Amino acid sequence: MDFHSLATAELSALAQRLSEAACAEIEAATSRATESATLAARAQADRALADARLEMELALARVREEADSQIAQAVAEAQAAVAQQRSRDDGVLDQIREEAAAELAAARAIADAEIASVRHRAETDATAAHAAAEAEIGALRAAADAAARSNVAFGSMIDKLRDDRTQLAADNERLAAENAALTYERADLLERTQSANRGAFVAHLGETFAASAAATTVEGVVAATARGLAGDFARIAVFTVRDRALVASFQHGFDASVGVDKVVVPLDVESFLSAAARGRGVSAKVGYDVVAPFGGGPSVVMTSPIVIGNDTLALIYADDFGRPIGSDGVNERIAIAELLRAHAVLRLERLTIALRATAELRAYAQMLIDEVEYVYDSDTGARTSDAERLERLSENLRCARQIYQQRATADGPAATSLLEEVIQRTVERKAAQPFGRDLGHAMSGADERGFRTAYAS
Repeated sequence: MDFHSLATAELSALAQRLSEAACAEIEAATSRATESATLAARAQADRALADARLEMELALARVREEADSQIAQAVAEAQAAVAQQRSRDDGVLDQIREEAAAELAAARAIADAEIASVRHRAETDATAAHAAAEAEIGALRAAADAAARSNVAFGSMIDKLRDDRTQLAADNERLAAENAALTYERADLLERTQSANRGAFVAHLGETFAASAAATTVEGVVAATARGLAGDFARIAVFTVRDRALVASFQHGFDASVGVDKVVVPLDVESFLSAAARGRGVSAKVGYDVVAPFGGGPSVVMTSPIVIGNDTLALIYADDFGRPIGSDGVNERIAIAELLRAHAVLRLERLTIALRATAELRAYAQMLIDEVEYVYDSDTGARTSDAERLERLSENLRCARQIYQQRATADGPAATSLLEEVIQRTVERKAAQPFGRDLGHAMSGADERGFRTAYAS
């Protein structure tokens, strides 16, 4: 029921109640007039009834007027209230619409952002996947190129090692022949010196040969050779070639004031010592032809350059200042100096060959370990399982040891340990990398479970 119907019903009920009350009052008055009055009373009652009726009609008219006015006012208020409620409803509805539109816009913005993010991630993932694929393809191509280069380098290394081994064999044969000749010459000289009752000198010469043979450096061999001249010359000095200059490395018999130990003679500057260093054998100046670069006025000055191939390694200087030799003993001393020089050259050539052979074996060993690392890196790039990769590493190391052992057997026990030294240095140098750690376990012979435990830690 609407407001207008409700107001009308209430006003009708009010008028009904007023009418009933008026009728009740009229009936009561009529009853009283009937009981206590006569016909006049009845007339008066009728008049009173007529007046009452008129009064009731007026009252009803007033009630109806008031009811109509209240109804009109109530209808107006109801209409105003409805209009106000509609206005409020329209405002709320507009607000709801605005809020809904705002929420819809926000939801659309969030959805657009999420879609953009998903698209960006998808594009990024696709780009990364493409880049990874390109990188993997590039790595595979690089690995293939590296393998080809490695095979070429390996072949070249093998050919070079074969050529070097042939050259070493030829050098050893030549040195053996020279050593035989030198041994004969040395025996002859020892025999002659023994016949001249120079037993002490013979012993000294034997010690010189032993010291020279035991030396493992150029300086050590040349210093031992120079000491062998100490019995025949008063002053001796050794100059080693360093950075295109003669640098004093040993001296005997010189006074400290001469300062031989501080001498540095450039080979490019013309001087007595630089000219002597360009010689090929022992040279001696006697008497008036003597040049004394260190003063004192000696009567005999001898120089002995130590030359290997075309390279001058050192120069031995000797003179007789303070202990004159005399002209009759010069030739014998020159022969001894030449013998010592030839022995030193032979020893240095053998030492050079041994060092070169050692260097080549070390390079060969390093090449084998580089090949092992190359296969390990290839397995890593191919995402081979840990167990398979570690098993292949152990097997490749075993093969490398076998190959090296076959190559180094002829070079003696010292050469067989070079591969293990190279492996140990590689383990130490790459200890922070997976290859270094796994190589260390493979070197020590770890089994597969040991590999897994070490790898997991």
